[in-house]
Amino acid sequence: MNPVIDRIINETGISTYYLSPMDNISEGKKIIGGRAMCAGVINDIKLIDWTTTEVRAEVKRMLSEGMPGGKFFFGTLVMPLSIPEQNIKAMLEAVREFGAINA
Repeated sequence: MNPVIDRIINETGISTYYLSPMDNISEGKKIIGGRAMCAGVINDIKLIDWTTTEVRAEVKRMLSEGMPGGKFFFGTLVMPLSIPEQNIKAMLEAVREFGAINA
């Protein structure tokens, strides 16, 4: 998505972008430059095999790259049925923990 964001913004005015798990969140946010909302999307397929520690680390990384400057939200794609329940819980707990805005 990152290679085409600027062109899409300029030609269409679309104001929300779901970066793929293959995109660099920091780079995408830099390209968007506050002109639109940006979603960091976790790799749902890797959620099947990751440990809860790996899930938490990935969520923390994504939020630390995406949250600065605002206009960011965390997302998922298709959430395959085979994702272990403990990984889904770990993901949601990590979002609550690392996604909290400190006042």
